[in-house]
Amino acid sequence: MGVRVNAVVYASDQRSARESVAAAFGEISRLDQLLSDYRPDSQLSLANARAGQGFGLGITEIDPAFADALRDSLSVAQRTDGAFDPSVGPIVQLWRAARKSQRLPDPAAVSAAVACVGWRDIEFAGIANHPTLTLRKPGMKLDPGAFVKGYAAQRAVELLRSRGIDHAMIAIAGDISCSLPPPHQQGWRIAVSHGGSAPQRAFSLLLSNQSVSTAGDTEQFVEIDGKRYSHIVDPRTGLGLTNRAAATVVSHSATTADALDTALCVAGLDQFEVIMARFPGCEARLEASTSDGAFSSRETPGFRSLVVPDPERQPLNIHSPTFTH
Repeated sequence: MGVRVNAVVYASDQRSARESVAAAFGEISRLDQLLSDYRPDSQLSLANARAGQGFGLGITEIDPAFADALRDSLSVAQRTDGAFDPSVGPIVQLWRAARKSQRLPDPAAVSAAVACVGWRDIEFAGIANHPTLTLRKPGMKLDPGAFVKGYAAQRAVELLRSRGIDHAMIAIAGDISCSLPPPHQQGWRIAVSHGGSAPQRAFSLLLSNQSVSTAGDTEQFVEIDGKRYSHIVDPRTGLGLTNRAAATVVSHSATTADALDTALCVAGLDQFEVIMARFPGCEARLEASTSDGAFSSRETPGFRSLVVPDPERQPLNIHSPTFTH
């Protein structure tokens, strides 16, 4: 996945801790083998290569874990009216190239990429233990960047629990999943920064049996002709976001949190309440720049109850949240 993975566990002895963490890392590696769009032999890359092929040639048998992660992400796509779309791969590829070349994508290429995107054209079939996947549009490409890390973190925590490790936290870049808190503690203290040095843009969350994900453009963006374009793209327009935005989502589903923070950045402040009403049990905060360059924020009523004072903590990078316990 191209990012650092951190694990913190509490166990009865060091040997069981090391063996269990090794097993959790093994599961994360397995998911990377299945779902990386950088690996030409992954199941995801195979499904992408077969997009739009008829006569059964477009069908790919996939691992149940692949199906679970993608189904959860499709639920977010539906409830956000496409502000998040797991099939945004063609657009993401254009903007990856733009960041390298420092040139805007050709408008015709953007239009062609948008025509290949569409979560409604992702089709599952097969049976529970042998699901199949079909991408109905030619040129469709799944992009796992906004849902796989959260899913992998939660799977690792679940595997640790199955091995008797009930107090654990897995952090994969900006996606963190945790089970019970450290002994004699109320929760895992997760430090989050939305960038900048203003204290109101940095806070800590206290979490137990929850997952958190943060998305924003602090690290990944490109400036072309004096205009800043985020690595977060709008699947509906094919354009990188030009307004500054950062979102943090807390959920019992790490996949939901991972996908929803991206959707909130795309949808913007005006749609925050409408979207969050469709995700009961999730808490979120969105900060975004307004037309005058100032920052404004929205948060769900329950989000503030998760925030804890932490006056000595330094602001942290959005894609490298740290943790204390």
